[in-house]
Amino acid sequence: MLGFTRLAESGALERAEEEGRAAAARETEELANLPSGSKRVPRNKHRRCEPVKRTEEEIAALRAVRAAKRAATGAPPHDPNAGRRS
Repeated sequence: MLGFTRLAESGALERAEEEGRAAAARETEELANLPSGSKRVPRNKHRRCEPVKRTEEEIAALRAVRAAKRAATGAPPHDPNAGRRS
């Protein structure tokens, strides 16, 4: 009992209580970090990119380059149904 009396009279208990309150206040400030009033951005919006707009001429040129690469490497011609599941 004498130890508790000394602890209470020394002021250490009050300092510990104040430190606990200060830590709780800091934690409350961190938890209260809410976003501004702007609307919530839909999930995965960054993944939805606009497709590249290409003209028919650009598409034909790309296909010609790819066909030339296939011919140079000896790869088989492109099969549009190669990755499709039945």
